[in-house]
Amino acid sequence: MPEKEYYKELIGALKKKRFSKSETSKLKVKLCKKHGIKNIPTDIQVLLHANKNDLKKLNIITKPTRTISGVSVVAIMSTPFKCPHGECAMCPSKTDDGVPQSYTGREPATMRGIRNNFDPYLQVFNRLEQYVVLGQNFDKIELIIMGGTFPSFPKKYQESFVKYAFKAMNDFSKLFFKKNVFDVLKFRKFFLLPGTVNDEKRIKEIHKKILKIKKDSTLVKEQSRNETSNIRCVGLTFETRPDYGTLKEGNELLRFGGTRVELGVQSVYDEALKRIDRGHSVKQSKESIRTLKDLGFKLNFHYMPGLPGIDRKKDLE
Repeated sequence: MPEKEYYKELIGALKKKRFSKSETSKLKVKLCKKHGIKNIPTDIQVLLHANKNDLKKLNIITKPTRTISGVSVVAIMSTPFKCPHGECAMCPSKTDDGVPQSYTGREPATMRGIRNNFDPYLQVFNRLEQYVVLGQNFDKIELIIMGGTFPSFPKKYQESFVKYAFKAMNDFSKLFFKKNVFDVLKFRKFFLLPGTVNDEKRIKEIHKKILKIKKDSTLVKEQSRNETSNIRCVGLTFETRPDYGTLKEGNELLRFGGTRVELGVQSVYDEALKRIDRGHSVKQSKESIRTLKDLGFKLNFHYMPGLPGIDRKKDLE
């Protein structure tokens, strides 16, 4: 296998002498061309392919790459609940097929949700695992809770979902960091790496391991733990509709630790909202925006151009 030979030759070279960062990069490129490897592996991927004895000899210091903002996004998907108002005309509405409302099932976050049985704890572990393998930074997380109108879901479910998302960050940190240093060997052993990503047997084995450490807790306790965790949630985003973005829902989202709301206004024209059976008015959108801003939330808006009866000129206005 070309990949196996690539790592064997690269690790062999890195064991013999100390390379600078630029020299290591050049060596990687050279060997990628030689072995027909399309994507240049990160330093962490090299470490994941080295055996225990080689790890001590490798002169690689892994420093995860940061996003431009320094914050990495973890998007997790809630269990498919039907929307309380019914269905908009354009909604895929596949909840009966096990897909969250308003999603098709082919989005990366949706597929990750399905793969992890929509368990927030499993989803966060899975996303953090991906960040480690990609060699990307994950110490500051913006958690985005997707899957429809979250504030309309059962109250116990909402609190449990957020609680276990926080707990996953805290437990991942406790499991793989020792005195603020990431334990690559322990991580590799836990996630059965290197291995085939979509191997069903591997996924089941990892799920079994993760669920074994998923103990009960409280939201307040996990929020408090997260303040000193190596993986901190610095932003928490929720999706909702204007009719579920009132003072009551806003205060509850603040209790969960929410900092941003993605509000599905869809149109600023009542005629369009009526034609698509949206179930709320422009007036409700305005009231929701005012209320959520007064509570201190950052706001994003979902808007759909080209709705029935709305031409390009109106959308631009």
